[in-house]
Amino acid sequence: MKELIEKYHLAVGKMTVKNQETYLSTDKGQFRIVGKVRDDLPAIYHYLESRDFLSFLLPINSIEEDHYEIYPWKENRFLPLEEQATELVYVLSLLHTKTTFYETVELDDIKKIYEEMKAKLTELTTYYQELQTMIEMHIFMSPSEYFLIRNISRIYMAISFCERELETWYDIMMEKRKKRMVLLHGSPTLSHFQAEDSKLSYWNASRRDSPIYDLLIFYKTHYQSVDFASLLRLYESRYPLLKEEKSLFFLLISIPPRIRLEKDEYQKCEEIEAYLEYLNQSSELLSEQYKEPATK
Repeated sequence: MKELIEKYHLAVGKMTVKNQETYLSTDKGQFRIVGKVRDDLPAIYHYLESRDFLSFLLPINSIEEDHYEIYPWKENRFLPLEEQATELVYVLSLLHTKTTFYETVELDDIKKIYEEMKAKLTELTTYYQELQTMIEMHIFMSPSEYFLIRNISRIYMAISFCERELETWYDIMMEKRKKRMVLLHGSPTLSHFQAEDSKLSYWNASRRDSPIYDLLIFYKTHYQSVDFASLLRLYESRYPLLKEEKSLFFLLISIPPRIRLEKDEYQKCEEIEAYLEYLNQSSELLSEQYKEPATK
């Protein structure tokens, strides 16, 4: 990194390392340095420009030669969090609009996804049933065990919703001949968004797939801090989700993770509480979409 700084004649006054990324205060302004892990990033940037999508930060250095990317950077200090999130969702809708294309639906692929998801949900049900049986055999439950057992019906209801939504998605897709695809950013979080200039950085996770996967990452990262329901309405006002896309999205946000009671008691209670909060948030979002509680 020292060689890189010298190569581009940056006189560094201050260097800050945060989440494996480096921020520089220099005589030429503020910069952010991140590792470059993909050789096709120049092609991705060229593709975005060819589709008239310009809301991304170009590095100032030659990424064909260097192992890092150097971006001009501004801290999102003065914009409220909701305003930053709104601008990011707007940019995502623009990205998906500009890069939309369609692929032929391969029924064997749909069946494979369906069978894998169904097996995953069956395994989750078995896991929680066995965990419940084990806990209920104890004469005295620990606080975390009691906390989980009191709320385990909510987990079963979430799994039941996922099973129903999986069938809905499968029925729709078996009648489809085309599926909509976009270039995903792959990691659309506020830490990768320069809100003042409305530009995304860090395209190392980008790929071509359904637009819902960008929304899924954003939701799971920021559901506690933003009003996702209003952001989803904003997104859909510019890029409406298809019925099968919305069905798969709600299925994916509702799949319960495995709660593992292997930490100390305080950490286990924290983990269960955080998961139940996620269930509540997702349930409220689903209730608004379906006009009735879906996982409560």
